[in-house]
Amino acid sequence: MSNINMNRLHQLEEKRTIADSTLEKEQMKRKAWHDRNLWKTEIKEGSLVLLYQPSLYNKKEKKLSTGWTGPYNVKEIFPQGAVRLSTLEGTQIPLVNRSRLKPYQETK
Repeated sequence: MSNINMNRLHQLEEKRTIADSTLEKEQMKRKAWHDRNLWKTEIKEGSLVLLYQPSLYNKKEKKLSTGWTGPYNVKEIFPQGAVRLSTLEGTQIPLVNRSRLKPYQETK
């Protein structure tokens, strides 16, 4: 009886290791896809962008607001995805992640 239980335990361990390796491979594929597609937006130094602020979006009293603020000037882009912004008047804004930005398109 204990021999059967030991075999089941070994099979369970093998299945767990297979599941772990499959999960890790899938996560790596997702990260690669995300990194490839995340940086497609054309944001350059000197361009105008909108900043997404989820704290504005989640408030119930501003139910119809989008959470996008701006436009802001891009002052500097760092290699790891951080961006230094300033308002149109020149006031500096703390560093933000590039994924929270989108290009500003002026309405005509």
